[in-house]
Order: sequence, then C-alpha cells, then structure tokens
Amino acid sequence: RTRAPGPAGGCAGGMEHVAAAGGDTDRGRRRCAPAPRGPPADPRARESPAATPPSMSAEGEDAASSRASSRWRRAGGAVRAQVAVAKVLASVPHGIDGDTYFTRIPGEVRAGVPLLHEVGHTVCRAVLRLVVQHMLQGTLPTDEQFSAFQQGLDVEPPKVGTIYTCLLAMVRTAVRNRSKVSVVQRDLLEMQVPEEVARDVVSALRGKRLDMEAAALRSRLRFPRMQRLRWRVDVTISTSALSHVMRPSVLMEMTLDDNTVHTFELSVEQFHRLRYDVAKVLHDMQALDRHPVMLLTFDMDKRHFDESQK
Repeated sequence: RTRAPGPAGGCAGGMEHVAAAGGDTDRGRRRCAPAPRGPPADPRARESPAATPPSMSAEGEDAASSRASSRWRRAGGAVRAQVAVAKVLASVPHGIDGDTYFTRIPGEVRAGVPLLHEVGHTVCRAVLRLVVQHMLQGTLPTDEQFSAFQQGLDVEPPKVGTIYTCLLAMVRTAVRNRSKVSVVQRDLLEMQVPEEVARDVVSALRGKRLDMEAAALRSRLRFPRMQRLRWRVDVTISTSALSHVMRPSVLMEMTLDDNTVHTFELSVEQFHRLRYDVAKVLHDMQALDRHPVMLLTFDMDKRHFDESQK
C-alpha cells in the first residue's frame, strides 16, 4: 500500500493507490475527499439551536400584543358590566309606578335616587332636615338660604338641588295622600332608595306628620276665606226724580283673609234670596254628612289615619 501526495489544489487527502497482493496498481481504488473552503466550523455551532428568522420574531410579537390587547378588552368589558349593574341597582325600576304610593313616580324622584347612593347618608340626612323644616313652615327656601345651605356641603350645587327636590316630593306626596308609614318604607325600598334614607323619611313622617299636614292645609291653593262681615240698613228717603221714596237697602262689607275688603249693596229682595241660598247650602251639607256612604268614608279615613300612626 503506497500513498503519494496529491498535487496542489487537488484532493485534500492527495491520491491514494491501493494495490492488493499480486494485483496491478492501475486497478487500485482512487479516493478523493473534498477540499475545505474556509476555516473549520466550530463544533459548538452544531449544538446551538437554529436562529429564528426575523419574520417569525415579528409575527410572535404581534401575536403576544394581540393576546394582551384581548385580555385588556375583556377586563374593560367586565368593569363596564359591573358599572352598568351598579347603575341599575341604584336607579328606580320601570313599571312599578302603580304599585307605589305615587300615582306616577315623578321625574325628579327618578333623577334623585342615584344621587342618594352617590353622596352618602350624612348629606341625605342634612337635606331631609331642611325639607322637613320648610314643610313645617309651608314655604320653600329662598335662593340666598339655599346657597348658604349648599356651602356647608361638600357636594356639587346641582346635585344638592336634585336631592332636595327628590326628598321633598317623597315627603310631600306621603303627607298629601296620608299614606301609612309602613307602605311608604316598603315602596321606597322597592324604588331602590338606600335603606338608611328610607328609615329617615319614615322617622320624619312619624314625628312630624300632624304638623306637616296642618302646614299643608294652611298653604294649599284655595279661595280666600271671610274673616269679618259688617252690615247696615240704609233707607233712601228721596231722589232727584222723586221726593218721597222710603226704600230700604242693605250695605255689606266683607273682609277676607288675604286682607281684601269687598263692599256691596243689596235690595231687600236680593238680601232674602241670599239668606235663602245660604240656608239651603247648609241644609244640603248636613244631609250629605248623614249619608251612609259618607259615614263609611269617614270611618275608613279615620281607620287609615290611625294605622298610619303605627
């Protein structure tokens, strides 16, 4: 077995002649390994993972950002759903007007109930005290009084006005309809009014109902009442056309509770007609009071009023 060096630029291993025993050298096998082109490769490079193409890396980042944005969207949707549920629970439900002591729930009550949950119990109690105070006086607060009241509260002035109107409607309707306090409390809770505010309204009705009813009667819209009546009889002796008349007449002067004075003159015939009409009205009123239906109504009103005090 002989080995001859290969020519320059030939095979890296040169030319190798292998002769078997008794064989010709031309029949030897010729093997040639490819010549290396460049420095030898690092063995550790074979063990390292293949580098990720730039396009694959960008696609992975996009997918990760998409998953993150979807998670944020789901979280934001959950928060919005919770806020929507809280708003529903803090507002007056629809379709319950006929089941409450309101004939129709006013818009100011629907607008004020969410604010009762927002501002807190302390502010609601202060506004309720102001409502009861003006109900007892039979008047509404002036702009100066309400502005001074708003300055003592850490709440926006429009919200204070809405809460005042809401509580005033609740108390005034209960007093006007003479609703039982148990019914008022039940209906306020059904209208999603906070439990503490409902208890305060019921306590105010229990303690000041009679006084507020008396003030409401004094301040209700009605015709003026007569406070004083004066009269005298005049006799017309003569006129410019007749020298002898001798005709009597009645001169009447009425003073009303709004401080207005009305003076009028009646002939004898007109005075008797007025006297007859007044007597007939009094007789009809007495007959109406004695009617069985009115007696039953009076008994029901008395029972309803007694139950409202419990």
